[in-house]
Amino acid sequence: MQRQPTAQRRGRAHKGAALLIVLWVLVLLSIILTNFAITVSTNARVAANAADAAELQAIAEGGVEHAIAVLSMDTRGVDSSADAWYFSESEFQNVTLGAGTYTLDAFDANVESSGHRPGIEDEASKLNLRTATREKLQTLGGLTPEQIDALLDWQDGDAETNPLGAESSTYRALPENPHPAKDRPLDTVVELQLLNAFDPTVLWGEDLNSNGILDPAEDDGDANPPNDNRDGVLDRGILPYVTVWSNDMNKTADGKDRVNINEASEEELKASIPSLTDEEAKAIVEHRDSSRFEKVGELLKVKKPKKEEEKTDESQQNGEQESSDTSGNTNQEAPQSTQNNAGDSGEQRENMFSRERVKQIIGFCKIDNEPAKAGRININTAPVRVLKTVPGIDEQRAQAILLARNEGRSFETIAGLLDVAGISEENFIEASEEITVKSDQFFVRSTARIEGVKRLAVANAVIDRSAQPIKILYWNAE
Repeated sequence: MQRQPTAQRRGRAHKGAALLIVLWVLVLLSIILTNFAITVSTNARVAANAADAAELQAIAEGGVEHAIAVLSMDTRGVDSSADAWYFSESEFQNVTLGAGTYTLDAFDANVESSGHRPGIEDEASKLNLRTATREKLQTLGGLTPEQIDALLDWQDGDAETNPLGAESSTYRALPENPHPAKDRPLDTVVELQLLNAFDPTVLWGEDLNSNGILDPAEDDGDANPPNDNRDGVLDRGILPYVTVWSNDMNKTADGKDRVNINEASEEELKASIPSLTDEEAKAIVEHRDSSRFEKVGELLKVKKPKKEEEKTDESQQNGEQESSDTSGNTNQEAPQSTQNNAGDSGEQRENMFSRERVKQIIGFCKIDNEPAKAGRININTAPVRVLKTVPGIDEQRAQAILLARNEGRSFETIAGLLDVAGISEENFIEASEEITVKSDQFFVRSTARIEGVKRLAVANAVIDRSAQPIKILYWNAE
């Protein structure tokens, strides 16, 4: 057998090596191309997700702008559940914008369970934590004595500690993130998480994901966090019932400054209160000269003006008293007058204003020169749990207010409470500085969706329409 020439054998070896090199190159190229394809695909997905996220956020922000437009067009002067901003499926549910939709979702605190409605939340329907007293916080419920004391200490502006509260010494001793007590009002409700004795369940209850839906894990006892009572009802914590934003402007329904009944002259009263008569203006001035208005509801106590002969008798009596005082009897105290705003010589004068007349004029009146008062509760929108924190309004009266609203009644002035069963004139007077029928601050939650995209985008905003242009007081994107 003849052997192949060496050159031929070497040629074949070179060919084999070349083939192996080519195969390795192809393998390497395949790996590179595969990695490149994966990278391109990943980048494409990332870019697509980023584009989806940006589009979803833009849609959610569009929902907030829609809410601003609706609130801007609402000029009725009274805010209630009858308004378009409060509830409208066609206006706020699955509204198409671009490639997706948004829904404005409000928690309906007037429903016993975890009710929702397509609409906007009224911040004046909630208890303002900046102004809430201990008694109001206790009445609201959902807070322990330790939490109430901690909240009061956090905002009170001094270093004195309430019996169960906490001041800077407590917060500076924290192992993580030590800090002083704020000693100023809350900036947001979620700031409560910084306070001693507070945890997320105080704010959100069982709804720690804040989606407003009773998820399976929120109704299974201790099987999965959060712990819950497995009662089939979503505990939303105190979040739906509290605010730091409500601030009622001291203006009339048409946006004019109210008149200060403790200072205005008779002429100023008549110029500011439509159809106010000379006699009514005189009666207001006489009342406040005798007893300053502490609450605007005290208009119900104003008596008709004294007659000229009554004033003459009074003047003579005062002159005789002064003469007696200057005749050397300086050490003897003047006898206490038995006269008051009710009358002069034992004759009781009639009330100047009927309930119906108070309804007509009370919206034009104020008792001080403050431009606004934080924390007034809107009796047209507040739930029972919040209404009963108002002085003069207990659980039964709060239920009666809700019943009146459910029957279709909308309170045009705060004096409309006088028509509610169980609410006396004294109850109304006690409540009158703490309530309103108009709102200027609103919470908007806009949730955006795109069909085929798993993720959502949520924009939360607090809107203030008390001045133009409308302001956004708070913004949070999820």
